[in-house]
Amino acid sequence: MCEHDAFTHTPGSGHGTTRRTLLTGALAGPLVAGVSAGSATAATTVTRWVKPPYTDAYPAMQVKNAVGRLGEAVPVTGYFVNTTWFKITTGKMAGTYVSGSGLTTTNPATQTFAYPSPDPFSLPPVGSRLTRYVISRDFYVSTRASASFSAARRTSIAPRTKVTGKLVSSDWVRLDDGRYITTALLATTPVVRAFNGRVPSGRLRALPAYLRAPSAAASSLERVAAMQFIRMDTAFAKVFGYHITVEEGYRSLYWQKHWYAQYGAPRAAYPGTSNHGMGLAVDIRSGAGSPFTFGTAADKWLTANGAGFGFDRSWWLDQGRPNAEFWHYNFIG
Repeated sequence: MCEHDAFTHTPGSGHGTTRRTLLTGALAGPLVAGVSAGSATAATTVTRWVKPPYTDAYPAMQVKNAVGRLGEAVPVTGYFVNTTWFKITTGKMAGTYVSGSGLTTTNPATQTFAYPSPDPFSLPPVGSRLTRYVISRDFYVSTRASASFSAARRTSIAPRTKVTGKLVSSDWVRLDDGRYITTALLATTPVVRAFNGRVPSGRLRALPAYLRAPSAAASSLERVAAMQFIRMDTAFAKVFGYHITVEEGYRSLYWQKHWYAQYGAPRAAYPGTSNHGMGLAVDIRSGAGSPFTFGTAADKWLTANGAGFGFDRSWWLDQGRPNAEFWHYNFIG
C-alpha cells in the first residue's frame, strides 16, 4: 500500500464508498535534477513493480480522487517525475501517477514461495485465542457487530493487517476491540503468494449447478463465501425470477497463469496474487446478453444489497474506471 494513503471505509454509506483523507505533510518532493514534470522525454523510462499489497493511481500528483488501484506485482512503465511521484506512460493507466514508495525494482517473477506448514487456514479449538492476518489482495474487509452476517457492518480492516481475538465458532473471530470478522478472510501469514491458487479443497465449497453461467465450468468459493453467495442469490431470485449465474469463482495457480499470459496486468492479477486464488472473488455472467451489465436493474440490486451478504464490487472496477468490470465481486465479509 502507498504509505501516504489513509483509508477508512464507512459501512452503509453506499456501494464502494471510501473516505479518503489527505495526510498532513506535502507529497510534493523536490524534482530530480534534470527531470521535467511535463515531459516523458526529460527522464529515463523504466519499469517497476507494485509492492504488496497495492498502490493507488491518481490523476495528479496528490493523494486525492484516485482513479484506479494496482495490485501487488503489477508492472508499471513510466518515469519518476520527482523523488515522490512516478508517472505511468503505457497501458490503461497511462497518464496517472503513483507513489514511488509503493514500487520496487524487484520483478516478482524471480520470487518463489513454499506452501506454509502448518496449513495457513488451520484453526485452534473454539474458544482459543489466536493471531491471524487479513488475506485480501487489495480490498478492505468488513467487520460485524456480532457473529452474524445479518449484524451491522463495523469499521473495515486493511489488507494484510494483523488481528488478534478469540475464535467463537469455525466461522467467526471476536477481535479484542469487540468487532467480529469471519475466518474466511484470515490466515496465519500475510504472504498470500504462499498459498494463493493452492487452497486446500476442504476449504472450498462447490456452487450449485443452477448457478453456472452458460458455457462455464463448475465453480467453487471459500466455504463461508459460497454459503453467503447462495443466500444472496436466493434473495435476488425472489425479486428477479432468475439466478446470479457464475462464470468463475476459485481459480487455481495454473489458470491464473493462463489468464495473466492472455490479458496481462491490470486486467489479470499476477499469478499468486489474485483474490480468485483464495476463493474470495467471483465473476458473474459477463458475455453477450448478460443481465448484470452496468446500470441494469440486476446491477443496481447487487450494488445496493451485495455488501449486506458480504459481496462488493470494488470502486476501481466501477463504470467509468480504466479497468471497469461489472462482473467482478469480492467477498469482503
